[in-house]
Amino acid sequence: MNCTTHHDQPAVAVCSDCGKGLCAQCAGNKAEPLCPECRRIRRRVAVVAGVVYLVSYALLFYLGHRLNFLSSEASPDQRILSGYLLMAAVSGWQFINSIMRWRLTQASVLGWCAYGVVKLLASIVIGIVTAPVTVVWNIVRIIANII
Repeated sequence: MNCTTHHDQPAVAVCSDCGKGLCAQCAGNKAEPLCPECRRIRRRVAVVAGVVYLVSYALLFYLGHRLNFLSSEASPDQRILSGYLLMAAVSGWQFINSIMRWRLTQASVLGWCAYGVVKLLASIVIGIVTAPVTVVWNIVRIIANII
């Protein structure tokens, strides 16, 4: 098999996504060999995912700010905290999914509900701490994949 880009070079690796042959120059020193087309696709997906997360953070913060659901008689204006808490849930969810790649594949309805509730509560708790980091991480990821 020869390289898909350099047809006169023998393939020393295969693309992790599509299985096309890659020469030593195309495979490079990357941890995961990818052909140019698959690399472009992954970069495009990373940019879109980063933008979707940033937009969802902004929308959820705005929604929480408008709803002011944490207000009480003792402290009537908790708009910023309400918005931050909603945003933190998505931030924590993204953080958990980037750290733990496994997901529940089989369970009863009760098991799925328990898994969802536990993961949501863990996402909120973790997101409270990681929200600023995940916002910056998404911005850096977008910029790195555009350049």
